[in-house]
Amino acid sequence: MFVQPTNSEPGPLWQDVRTAENLLLQKNVTYQKSLFSNVLATIQNVLDTRQPPFRIVFHASAVPERLVVLAIATTQEEIDKDWKWLQEQVVKGLAVLDSPEEQEEFVTTKVRFLVSSTSTEAEEDDTELDPKALEAVRAFRRLFAMPTTERLVNYYACGYHKSLISRQGWMYISENYMCFYSYLLGRETKLSLELKDIENLVKESTMRGVLADAIKVVTKDQAEYFFSNFFHRDETYDLLVQLTNLAMERVLKNAASEYHTYQQKQHESYRNQSQAIILDTAWDDELTAETAGKSSRGAASIVSDLPDARGRTTSSPTVTIDESLQAPDNLPSTSAGRLRLQKDLDAQKRDKTFQQRFGVGESEVVLDAMAGTVFSLPNLSEAYHGTVYISSSFLAYESADHKGCHFAIPLLAIRRVERNASTDPLRPGFYIGVTLWHKMILQFRVRRTQDVCDHWCVLLRDQLKEFLPMMGELKPFLKQCASEAVLLGKADDHPMRCLGHTFGYPGLAKVQRDKAKVRYWREYMEAHGRNLTTVRLSEFSRLVRIGLPNRLRGEIWELCSGSLYLRFFHPGEYEALLRANHKTPGVYADEIEKDLNRSLPEYPAYQADEGINALRRVLNAYSWKNPELGYCQAMNIVASALLIYLDEEQAFWMLSVLCDRMVPGYYSSSMYGASLDQAIFEHLVAKTMPMLDTHFKQHDIQLAVACLPWFLTLFINSMPLLFAFRVLDCFFLEGPKVLFQIGLAIFKINGGQLLEAQDDGEFMNVLKTYFGALDEPVHPDSANPHTRQLTRFHELLYVAYRDFPFITADTIDNMRRTHQLKIVHTVESFTKRLQLRNLPTTGRFSKQELSLLYDRFHSALYYENSLPSLPIAATRTRSIPTPHRRTTSVASSAFSPESASKAERTITQEPERSPSATDAKSRDRSQMNYSAFKRLMASLATWAKVEEVQPNPHLVGYGPKAGAGDRHLMSQRSSVTASPHTPEAALSADQAKA
Repeated sequence: MFVQPTNSEPGPLWQDVRTAENLLLQKNVTYQKSLFSNVLATIQNVLDTRQPPFRIVFHASAVPERLVVLAIATTQEEIDKDWKWLQEQVVKGLAVLDSPEEQEEFVTTKVRFLVSSTSTEAEEDDTELDPKALEAVRAFRRLFAMPTTERLVNYYACGYHKSLISRQGWMYISENYMCFYSYLLGRETKLSLELKDIENLVKESTMRGVLADAIKVVTKDQAEYFFSNFFHRDETYDLLVQLTNLAMERVLKNAASEYHTYQQKQHESYRNQSQAIILDTAWDDELTAETAGKSSRGAASIVSDLPDARGRTTSSPTVTIDESLQAPDNLPSTSAGRLRLQKDLDAQKRDKTFQQRFGVGESEVVLDAMAGTVFSLPNLSEAYHGTVYISSSFLAYESADHKGCHFAIPLLAIRRVERNASTDPLRPGFYIGVTLWHKMILQFRVRRTQDVCDHWCVLLRDQLKEFLPMMGELKPFLKQCASEAVLLGKADDHPMRCLGHTFGYPGLAKVQRDKAKVRYWREYMEAHGRNLTTVRLSEFSRLVRIGLPNRLRGEIWELCSGSLYLRFFHPGEYEALLRANHKTPGVYADEIEKDLNRSLPEYPAYQADEGINALRRVLNAYSWKNPELGYCQAMNIVASALLIYLDEEQAFWMLSVLCDRMVPGYYSSSMYGASLDQAIFEHLVAKTMPMLDTHFKQHDIQLAVACLPWFLTLFINSMPLLFAFRVLDCFFLEGPKVLFQIGLAIFKINGGQLLEAQDDGEFMNVLKTYFGALDEPVHPDSANPHTRQLTRFHELLYVAYRDFPFITADTIDNMRRTHQLKIVHTVESFTKRLQLRNLPTTGRFSKQELSLLYDRFHSALYYENSLPSLPIAATRTRSIPTPHRRTTSVASSAFSPESASKAERTITQEPERSPSATDAKSRDRSQMNYSAFKRLMASLATWAKVEEVQPNPHLVGYGPKAGAGDRHLMSQRSSVTASPHTPEAALSADQAKA
């Protein structure tokens, strides 16, 4: 194929095969079958310097020691096609030029234009790489027959162990594949794994545990692949984990769509049951075995029986790089040959970490960060060392210990910024003072040079200017906050009307010391800010754990979870959803109606129309906002509890944060998130309480029977409401880790009685009795009156935090990544069996053929949904939320000015829009377009492996056969980057003649 002209030097490894004018067709001697060639090729492969077998160069007579590479190829036939094109299009032009400089300019210009006019977007990105990385991209596509749309992320030197022999080579990691190539003494080894087929990634050690330099990869067919000799083991592992997680997200979406389609068609299938073929459980077992042994066989192989969805002869499936990838310029390079897409993934990871840590929206992008910044408040003697961030919409800070100080302030809430140079020679740097809306001053001492500080201040100033037109939206929003009423001394004023204000809050306010708690919070907010300008210190966490007052509980929940920011930046979206859909019932309306009366029936509000109607509106609004998730049982329990302390709009955004970020997958159709956390919980029980774990296994006691509802309902259905809300206080403050700590503490406190349980019934009775006695004192006979006031619930919290401090948010995230791959493949397998078992007719296909068709069909959809590939340069933009606009976007919670204006037009022009069509379209991912159909057919039939090639109109005028030459060139370009057996491959000779 033709490449962008690059300079090279003559060498002894290249032999001239043909010459014409100053053009040379050369062959690499390392590909000859001799001992010397094999040894030389092995050295080149290990050093990553191996060249392709053939190339065409232009020899500039003006500079004899310099060559210009014009084309490379892997076969004689391919290079002959390039040579023929040059003979027809270039040689005649060279004959009429006398100057060597003019000849070189003519040749390079013609080839450069030809390459740029026929290259894809991914190839255009490749031209910006350094020579070493560019050569790695070309080698990856040439060795593994990858299309140009498949972009390489990074590559690493390593060894692959097979049959007790280590083959040193290179691991190539792309958007969708993990590949390995080795060439040792004439023996070539190729390995290709689809990232979505990987079930487990494990860090290993070699040399009897001395060297931490290995990674074990396990695929869903339980095949194991061992790689060692990594110089960057941890970096490689993190990259693979990140890409496989992206792949799993797309697999889950496809599985959820299939399950949804099954639910919708189930009634019709049963109606036609007389014509259906009933598949028994033996068929299921056989299908499972076939799937593991045959359909997934060749998930990694050098030669496979069947082509994959791309039509290639390896049988493995892809990762989708989502549209939030960012590319900051200040990220450090971690390895030689680092590729641009790797920086995008690092930026995405950094942005996602920022979003989760500070509870901000998914559209937030980190623009700058300064570590080593000292933060303080005027009324505090203590100072904190940490990192200050500027994002699209926030000024954020976190202390180095991740506990001492933590806050995220919307830029809209900043009134003034001042900078002064330090006059203390012992404390050099600059002081930056930030005055907030509530006149509180944040003080930062920056130990950086003036240029760095100037850049930071200019960036902050520019971001603040973007928000100046929106400052008027802040005051009306703050008037709705309960904290403002508390500071003004209004005893009973509650701006946001929740059900608890009308029907009463659980428990007695006097017993809960509600007034004392309000006083403590008033003192804290006067000193450290409130609502949008709250600075969260260790005292903040202590006040949350001892219990929130009824008046402030809803607002503190919003602040801790981040839903307060979403509600602030999306005003009116909840009402807009209700207006746009109020005349047409949603797809989930019937399911929601069935569960309304089952939602906290003991609470008075849900025995009246007011509570039922509010719950109905919140659940329907969320199903319209997120139609892919829609509604699932247990959402009604959580939403009904939220409405006691939150109004409808607050509960709507809180439910969004819960389902989308805090407990993802809990309320999907497959409940994979709850199943994942249940698996993690059982692992923690086995690790921390092995005697209990052994007892449960010996008596076949299923923990999921009791524990899965804990996670799904966040303990709301298990404990009395008064104590369940205390658990929710800690949950919104510290995240899902609290659920695991509370669950383990329950088992530890009741360990003796649980060891006596002989079956599931006795196991459940022990827990039910314990939950019913949470309000009883632990030491009723104690002489100390304070000790007598300690209840079993206080003991539960104490044991949870004292005995399980090692369970942190990072621990849970890491364990989720470890267990997620297996859970996702289990969901995928279950969905497949469910679909095949309920087919109305098999069309005379055998079980194995149906399994294969299912795999190929969904693999084609998977890759098609992954396209188009992500454009890098245009992705890292500043997304400015606009709170004065109203949006009715139902596909994503991310907010942008464009989506807002589009939503405004939608509300104005189509106020009575029915959501059914949109919901069905966004949910049904099983519809196949023509492009996906071509992929499917190419993976099943040889005659379908054809790629349409159109002549390039840009080449008209470059010669008498410019169009034909371009068509011929595009054909051969594909033949280099794809196998002859792929749909992306070039036209065969017979097809070309036809």
